Amino acid sequence: MSVSAQANASLPPDPHIRVSAHILRHTFLREVAMGHGVQYATEPAGIRPTRYIWRDVQPSDEEKQEAVNGLF
Repeated sequence: MSVSAQANASLPPDPHIRVSAHILRHTFLREVAMGHGVQYATEPAGIRPTRYIWRDVQPSDEEKQEAVNGLF
């Protein structure tokens, strides 16, 4: 059973969510980076050198918009 199927198993058909192992990886690494710093996300990501971690910890477009809206 896929990750999406498991996540949506108890939801009605309308609000199904799209999720995959790839999305979960990015979410996890982004949360670690935001909570503790990018240097803490590199080890669980298995990424060396650290310049490659940035593609995994980028905020989503919604998070970027919320940050901009929070400035005003």
